[in-house]
Amino acid sequence: MGNIKTAISMDEGLFHKAEELSKKMDIPRSRLFQFALSSYIEQYENIRLLKMINDSYSNEATAEEKKLRKAMKDYHRKIIKDKWQ
Repeated sequence: MGNIKTAISMDEGLFHKAEELSKKMDIPRSRLFQFALSSYIEQYENIRLLKMINDSYSNEATAEEKKLRKAMKDYHRKIIKDKWQ
């Protein structure tokens, strides 16, 4: 995939901090921005995925799921009872 040039506006203080950090890390400023944005996107996607997982587990079980769960418990009890008699 090719590179695309872009222009962004930012607070002057943030720009100077980025400039200073890129010099400390001995990398081009554009590479620092790429790394920062990539890291931010990954973190955002992880948070979004965790929220989706939490939302799916927070829902009340449907009547069909409750019925299936009861059947599984009953079957498990029968197996255990048969093995221990």
